[in-house]
Amino acid sequence: MGSIAYTLALVAAGAADATLNTDGLNEWDVAAGVLLVREAGGAVVDKAGNPLVFNKPITSLRGIVAAAPERLTDIAALASLLTP
Repeated sequence: MGSIAYTLALVAAGAADATLNTDGLNEWDVAAGVLLVREAGGAVVDKAGNPLVFNKPITSLRGIVAAAPERLTDIAALASLLTP
């Protein structure tokens, strides 16, 4: 799809079960989409399965996973296998 913000919005709306992005991102690319997913009852973590923390000195993210909480663990495990 090309846009992480769009795919996060799809997850939040229930139009997609999950999104997995292993690219390098900046927190400003995902902050609004993460809020949408969280407010819709979903969860977003980094590819290692850690919660995202914003406003750090280094604003880059090394991939994210967003999904319904019951699917998040399996998808995050897949993400860790896909990238070193």
